[in-house]
Amino acid sequence: MDCTILRKEKPEDEPFLISLYASIREAELAGASWTQAQKSTFLKWQFALQRAQYRASYPNADFCIIETEEHPIGRFYVHRGIEEIRLIDVTLLSAWQRRGIGSAYVDALLAEAKAADLPVSLHVEPQNPARRLYLRAGFRCAAQLGVYERLVWLPAHQSHYRAQPTERGQQQDEGGRLWNPWSDRPGVD
Repeated sequence: MDCTILRKEKPEDEPFLISLYASIREAELAGASWTQAQKSTFLKWQFALQRAQYRASYPNADFCIIETEEHPIGRFYVHRGIEEIRLIDVTLLSAWQRRGIGSAYVDALLAEAKAADLPVSLHVEPQNPARRLYLRAGFRCAAQLGVYERLVWLPAHQSHYRAQPTERGQQQDEGGRLWNPWSDRPGVD
């Protein structure tokens, strides 16, 4: 694995963060008949909305940049709550993916959660390649929430996960279904 560090985001990171966000949406927009300027404007707008939503939902979260040799290569967003740790986002530039960097940060977060005796939760789209990383790390699907799955990792002795109240409302609004993530339900890895 490459040597990386985490540091808090700074205002001057915004151009990098916009380009990182654009890189994860690149394939999705490839078929759009928009000009490059239109795509760029759309991506900046979507980035701003995502950023505002993250900060409104998790005002006390750690919004960090993943760096190597003082060059930003990704972001790692975590909210440490009283009842759970939420992995909000982990994203790496494509050139830095599949090197064990994301896995190392997820593993470190799980070790922290184990020591604190807290579950870790996250949302992921089922087709996102990172989903395989989470499942290998021991996360299990706890809910379908619209286009997302809620994945949860529990410390060894915990056998159930209690969704936060806002998630129950979201689950109902989006027609999601909660189930026992440790059952023998077909289709759950």
